[in-house]
Amino acid sequence: MKTKEEFIMFLTSLLQDYRQNGATWENRTLEDFLDAMLAWTTDSDGYYANIDAEPSSEPDWQRFADILRAATVYE
Repeated sequence: MKTKEEFIMFLTSLLQDYRQNGATWENRTLEDFLDAMLAWTTDSDGYYANIDAEPSSEPDWQRFADILRAATVYE
């Protein structure tokens, strides 16, 4: 994901998934979701190492998408 438009499409899809499957998300409240975002972002270097990818030192659209996607399930 490299563009703002791709990120917007991702957010649209994520919102649709929440509307259809929100009850299955691990973190359903805003507080839990934000807590998971913080935890995953703190631990994200391990995720990127596990998939043999180098995390960008600068924020990018893909990184934002990874954080949001992970917050749906990360404990």
